[in-house]
Amino acid sequence: MKVYYRLTENRDPEERLEEATLWKALHDEYGDDIELWSPSERGVPRDGLLFGRVGIFEEAKGAVLAVSKDLPYWQDPAFTRMAGRSCMFCTLDEAADEVQRLHGLGNDAFVKACFMKAVRVHVPVGKTLSEVLGIMALSFCDAPRCLLVQDWASMRYERRFVVIKRQIITHSPISAWLTPLDGQKYIHHHFASPLDAAPACRDEALTADFVERAEWIAANMLPDSAVIDMASINGDIGIVEFNPAQIGQFGLYGCDARAIAAASRMFSGGDPKLLTDHGRA
Repeated sequence: MKVYYRLTENRDPEERLEEATLWKALHDEYGDDIELWSPSERGVPRDGLLFGRVGIFEEAKGAVLAVSKDLPYWQDPAFTRMAGRSCMFCTLDEAADEVQRLHGLGNDAFVKACFMKAVRVHVPVGKTLSEVLGIMALSFCDAPRCLLVQDWASMRYERRFVVIKRQIITHSPISAWLTPLDGQKYIHHHFASPLDAAPACRDEALTADFVERAEWIAANMLPDSAVIDMASINGDIGIVEFNPAQIGQFGLYGCDARAIAAASRMFSGGDPKLLTDHGRA
């Protein structure tokens, strides 16, 4: 199958680095069977698989993606079982009631919009959802269930797992300054916060615990491919969220780009030339 990679005009240096690294890995994997594509150059290619940051208008014009961008993980039993906190999928009125219920238990609430990453709010005890949302509440007044309400949780040691066809392809700590240039150098390091300048610890046993939990999730989640963000949630390893495994769409941090490129063959057909046991603890 012909493969294309959508080139962006992103001005963020780290994202441009990730894009260049992944493009190099994909080109090494596919050679002349992959082609760079830019929406400013010509129409959306429909004769092959399109990797990269594909826009909704390009999807509407027939772009062929490896995975659906529609990933309602909040309805996935594997997520709700491993979320490490309560989860309820709500209308605006139901969300307000659920926030009130959590406040009655003495817990702050976290509310996010499920149809897009437009709203992510912390609703502390003593505040109502409408007070925190303000005018943004108008976006949800007449909408069907579209809000996820959870306990506000303490999270540490966030980690990203790339799962393709139920295989963990690579993983990395989530840190704002990690890039593929760092490779797997920090594979066993754990950051208290993604914004911390240095890891809190290096702990191979903790990495192994994350991998074991991720393997269970990969085997039991509804989709066979997803990018799984995990963390120590209130002291136990759980899921933060799922993201679609659209190669080139998700951040890499220190993930192995060559492993991802090789695993992309499972979407495009053919045998991976470079796929080994990359990025495993």
